[in-house]
Amino acid sequence: MASWRSLGLVEELCSAARKVGAEIPTQIQTIAIPKLLEGHHAAIAAATGTGKTLAYLLPMMQRIKQAILPIGRTATTCLLRMVLTAA
Repeated sequence: MASWRSLGLVEELCSAARKVGAEIPTQIQTIAIPKLLEGHHAAIAAATGTGKTLAYLLPMMQRIKQAILPIGRTATTCLLRMVLTAA
């Protein structure tokens, strides 16, 4: 069984995923997240409710965080809250 951290996500995003009830990654997240973090393009197809949205968003948020690192973590935290409350 994979953990969020073992997929390559930073602890801030792992913690945020757990806070919204996603304790461990789903099968589709385990497959997609490492590839997306490596910069691969992907079209993810899976049944409704399997976690495709987080599979796309968590790597995107991590890449944004890395790109704006000098600004600090505020931008990532705000983006995560915006995305998760909109869902």
